[in-house]
Amino acid sequence: MSRLAIRAVALGLAAASLAGCGFRGASSLPLPGGQGNGAGAYDLTIEFSDVLDLVVQS
Repeated sequence: MSRLAIRAVALGLAAASLAGCGFRGASSLPLPGGQGNGAGAYDLTIEFSDVLDLVVQS
């Protein structure tokens, strides 16, 4: 391998390892649409009799 290739691989590995340190899983990513916080946003309170089928962040 040439020196340039070795440096590129080392830089890529370093960047990947540093970028992966703060990842807390797919649940930490924002959902499309996200939380409404504009002028027309409002809160809802809903009661379910059975919530066993709900997925995370639903």
